[in-house]
Amino acid sequence: MSNQSTKYDDTIQVWLVGEAGLFKGEQVAVCLGESVHEGRSRVCAFSVVRTRASKKLGRGALEDHPSYRKISRKHFRVTLLSKDVVEVEDFSTNGTVINGHRFDRIQVSVNGSHDLLAIIEFGAGEVIEIRKSLVDDAPSGLTVLGDQEGRSQAPSEDGAVSGDIKR
Repeated sequence: MSNQSTKYDDTIQVWLVGEAGLFKGEQVAVCLGESVHEGRSRVCAFSVVRTRASKKLGRGALEDHPSYRKISRKHFRVTLLSKDVVEVEDFSTNGTVINGHRFDRIQVSVNGSHDLLAIIEFGAGEVIEIRKSLVDDAPSGLTVLGDQEGRSQAPSEDGAVSGDIKR
């Protein structure tokens, strides 16, 4: 990857699809040149506090949920670096597993014939899949979580994102 950031393109995307836990039934697109954060914080584009499950539970019950406190404020970030590569970076202290392996930062190929690219596990039973396309049996009236909030330009080779403070 070059030091220049990938140009944003909303015609090329992958999907984060909640398969279990508080994220079950939720989906959000990650476009080429874009990063999407997942976590407890409302600044995350894929925030647990904006899921249908959390709204149904209410604030008190959500904060008592076994998985909630195991999800970091900014747990991980998914970036579509190119039409061929998705990068997942773990920011949590509790850890994140992708395809059965713990990682700090990992790149996943988008090439191939399979729609399912990776399975991310975290918290207490949270499962999010990275897919090439939307799941056909998605709930009707589904809204994309976060809209533009919690999204950022893809990081450059040194990991900096436009607007980030380099340390």
